[in-house]
Amino acid sequence: MATARLEAPAGTPASASAAAALPPALAQRASGTTIVPAAFIFLVLGCTVLQRFGITLGGSSLNAAHFGAYALLAAALFSGRLALNAARLVVFFALLSLAGLSWVVNETWGAHGSSSPTSFVLLVLMYLPFIFMVRPAVVSAAAGGAGAVTDIDSEWILRVFAGVGLFCAIAGIAQFLMQFVIKAPWLFDFTPNLPPVLRSSGGYNTVIPAGDGLFKSNGFFFKEPSLFSLVMAFALLVEIGHFRRWLRMGVLLAALLLTYSGSGLLVLAAGLLFPLRVRTFMRLGAVALVGGLLALALWDVLNLGFTLGRLEEFGRPRSSAHMRYVAPIQLIMDSITREPWTVWMGHGPGTIYRTGTTWGWFYEYHDPTLAKLLFEYGLLGLLLAVALTALMLRNPAFPIQVRAAAFFCWIATGGFFLTPEMTYLMLVFGNVFVPAAKAPGEVAGGAAEQPPASAVNARASRAPMPT
Repeated sequence: MATARLEAPAGTPASASAAAALPPALAQRASGTTIVPAAFIFLVLGCTVLQRFGITLGGSSLNAAHFGAYALLAAALFSGRLALNAARLVVFFALLSLAGLSWVVNETWGAHGSSSPTSFVLLVLMYLPFIFMVRPAVVSAAAGGAGAVTDIDSEWILRVFAGVGLFCAIAGIAQFLMQFVIKAPWLFDFTPNLPPVLRSSGGYNTVIPAGDGLFKSNGFFFKEPSLFSLVMAFALLVEIGHFRRWLRMGVLLAALLLTYSGSGLLVLAAGLLFPLRVRTFMRLGAVALVGGLLALALWDVLNLGFTLGRLEEFGRPRSSAHMRYVAPIQLIMDSITREPWTVWMGHGPGTIYRTGTTWGWFYEYHDPTLAKLLFEYGLLGLLLAVALTALMLRNPAFPIQVRAAAFFCWIATGGFFLTPEMTYLMLVFGNVFVPAAKAPGEVAGGAAEQPPASAVNARASRAPMPT
């Protein structure tokens, strides 16, 4: 494995490090290319407006977000810009090794071995993109460039996501209002109109009543209202943490309220807790006050009492909140010490669903991530998976609110461990294009003294594995 790269000082021209990152023969091909940005936009669309699309073979499907992630890797490879991240590669390999060991041990010595090969393959497929990075594009001298530029940076990424989020918000508001005049089923679920082979698989509550003859907005494009609410929460956090465009925030908040979903509100609240300081809590209080006043003003018009009434679901078996947060905990408490090794390495890939249905605890497949990790891969698997996502989200170029919300969404709000739409938002807001900032002379994993510029350039010229 290549050694970690020494980062150039902040004042070092971008051309030196970026030009060294590409082989000379590929510099011209990469300059001015649009293939990587186009693939990234496809990834964002796959996580949002293309959620209902996929390629279905048998009972499983590869969703549009899967294709978006691998299209991005393919575009980077074609452009000569694909690189491995050493730290994430090590953690990913350790996680797969633990999953394989758990599978073998439980099938060999476990009393109720029921591991799923499909679940293991999905684990590999889902998190393989996490180990890669994309080098910056280079403007070659033949193209009239004076140095190197990055065609994708955090500003561009945030603008793309904010634009898609606003489009989805407008679509969701329009959908909610159109139900008063259009009664056709396709307004809330157009999936039956798609060819079966082009539908993403999975069981989702796409059309959900909200009382008084109304239906929750699912943004027209999304699999269910909760997923729409999550995207609205992320778009709001992008605006709050970076752009601060009040009109857009009002549109996004209105769309979020029309989902009647608590998932987006939880993720929004989690993001607003960061950075952890007094000023943040004051801002959170102000947001809660404004949101509360707005909710009171629209309480009867939008039947918002329906959303508040869902709090009682935590005590009602087979309700959404009970299935997500209560039943999985009961299952883990009853089974975590079934075998001597299950506390540390779990019961094996794919076992939580099979064991849960056998014991009579019914909850959505892969739901939630925290319970799935603990049950199937134990404490060691949980630590490795959290380490992998933490390394991916280690990018201060993006607002801390957005990155904290992405982690909270992944681990706590639903069955997203092996489903791509919300998980791959960590690719969107993660350390893929813009490396995590380091102090001058810092080596991955620790600090070092500032080396001379000549040493930095010599080290960079060997184009080692980024960290």
